Amino acid sequence: YANYDRKEVPARLSGGTDTFAAGVYFAFSRRDTYLTKLNPAVHDRDFEKSIAGRIKAVWTPTDAIKITGLFERARHKGLESTVLRNIQPNALGYALGAPPIIKDYHYDSDVIQPNSPGHVFWYVRGDVDFGWAQFVSLTARNNLLAGRSQDDVDGTRAQIASSIAWPVRSKHWSQEFQLLSPAESKI
Repeated sequence: YANYDRKEVPARLSGGTDTFAAGVYFAFSRRDTYLTKLNPAVHDRDFEKSIAGRIKAVWTPTDAIKITGLFERARHKGLESTVLRNIQPNALGYALGAPPIIKDYHYDSDVIQPNSPGHVFWYVRGDVDFGWAQFVSLTARNNLLAGRSQDDVDGTRAQIASSIAWPVRSKHWSQEFQLLSPAESKI
């Protein structure tokens, strides 16, 4: 009961040869929400769920060349972060005479309040050792996926005021080149 029926499933598998290694990683968690919904007509999720996966590979065809790649994706689904913004003493509903919610973490709403942020990230790194210097190339991409968020501004069952934040997507690219001197060099 104290962990809100939390379930976690992590998994990983990795292996390789002398020149190639790869790994697959996975994590899943689900728990019941600690919020109590007062309006049974609104069918919000009654749980928080997260899922993530990662694949990583390293290829070393020679002693001087190494290529590393990584891809990961994560997603969360729940309602707590949007609902907690509504549990506030100055909600519009209270100003219009609605009774305050007395107990902590109870909420009343006339709208479904989903939240599902996530991200997709990948990078490729190439290392070439020339002996007199090491050349490094790092290419990365990060996509942030902020899912649709809906708030019941008045915090009551009355249809007075609500807001919707449509999905926000943010994409970032980066390319970096480095020329590194050996550890024993004075440069």
